[in-house]
Amino acid sequence: MAGGLASYLLARRGSKELMRRDAEERAVTHRAKVFRVFSEFVQIFNSFSTTYGSVWEDIAGKSCQLGDHAPNQRILRPLANLGSERDIRFSADDIAPFFEAGRDNFVNDLLFCAAKYNSTMESLRQFGRMKEDLITLISAAELVEIKEDGEAIGKVGEKKEYLKIKLAEVRIESFIRPTLDHMNDLMRDLLDVAEQFHHEAKAVLGEGQRVPGINPSDITRFRETFGFVISPDSAAAHGARSEESESSETK
Repeated sequence: MAGGLASYLLARRGSKELMRRDAEERAVTHRAKVFRVFSEFVQIFNSFSTTYGSVWEDIAGKSCQLGDHAPNQRILRPLANLGSERDIRFSADDIAPFFEAGRDNFVNDLLFCAAKYNSTMESLRQFGRMKEDLITLISAAELVEIKEDGEAIGKVGEKKEYLKIKLAEVRIESFIRPTLDHMNDLMRDLLDVAEQFHHEAKAVLGEGQRVPGINPSDITRFRETFGFVISPDSAAAHGARSEESESSETK
């Protein structure tokens, strides 16, 4: 009887030790997955915030002629190095700990950001290809003048060539306008997820654990710096304000 009790106690102790080891291994695995998810998210955030900033610099403060039929495509340049940016997707295995912790809404936000990032970057690459095609059409024009800011002015001899250029500009404008809206939406979503990440990761890993996150002051600074000025009407609106201010000064 004593031997049987001792065996039972040893087996129970061994079972507890095994459970402890399993729990420790599970915690280590979960932590690795959370940090992988964070690493992928940071790549999305850094890549897109850089791209967003480049577009912001192109559009903010630039004016155009009032009534311009394609203001945004005229101001916005094709972005370099977009071809080197890879699509980013979160693996089901890595996001599983968030689901297990009941953070379903956060996971949905993460997946949505990744999908929208991939599609938006591809849209910007397509915009660059369309601009290259437009340059081919414009290159047939006779060069008249090159301004200090690099703007080239030319003239087209035949009306049909001129109409081809106008049509290409309208097509590019109809493509880039919704893309600019999507960029604004995605940047807001990324900032929201960035603000939540530390809290959500702590819900997965528990208190007392080192938890990844983006510095809140960096997020605040980004919001204050850019102010979400990118919009399909930003260039046209700025042009209208510029003309109004000029007319008021001459009165």
